[in-house]
Amino acid sequence: MGSKKRKKSWQKPETLILIVISALLAIFLFRKCASSGAPKVVEEPQIEETVLEEKGLSLYVATDSLNMRIAPHLDSMIVARLPIKSEVTFLNERTNFRQKIAMNGVTWSEPWVKVKSSEGQQGWIYAAGVRFYPLNDINN
Repeated sequence: MGSKKRKKSWQKPETLILIVISALLAIFLFRKCASSGAPKVVEEPQIEETVLEEKGLSLYVATDSLNMRIAPHLDSMIVARLPIKSEVTFLNERTNFRQKIAMNGVTWSEPWVKVKSSEGQQGWIYAAGVRFYPLNDINN
């Protein structure tokens, strides 16, 4: 009577095939991940700087009593109330988002811009409240 040697479970053809397939799959996934680079952290900036050729661009308030705020949103504290036709200096910063706000019966979708008043106060105003030219120029 001959005795047969019993194969260990890892020596069975089915098990060897599964090991080889698993190893190939692991190598494929490793190469795929390595070629795509490290995971990127996406951070949404709230403010972006606008570079202009002309520094100190003047803007003119086009609505009565425009609020200048500490931060670019309606819940922020008011720094000053700017009268219509007053001149402010654009400080080369604006938000990268637009906000819908109703002013003078019109709903606008504009960003906020950082400005400096003639009194030296700095803050954020809603862009729909200013123009690039004095209001006197359009009334003549």
